[in-house]
Amino acid sequence: GAVFGNVKNPEQHLRMFTIGKDCGCKFSFGSDAHSEKSQLKHLEISQKCIEALGLCDDDIADFVK
Repeated sequence: GAVFGNVKNPEQHLRMFTIGKDCGCKFSFGSDAHSEKSQLKHLEISQKCIEALGLCDDDIADFVK
């Protein structure tokens, strides 16, 4: 699966994430965060990635649903 965490420039990673999605990878957001503050900090970036990739519920890893 792919983890969106400390992705400061999501545009640089979109190609990789797009390939992953096309291959059936599941995604999680903030699962590597070490604090609630860290998770909230990257929420906006995660939202942009979700929208750019067109992710839906089926693309999210089961362990974070």
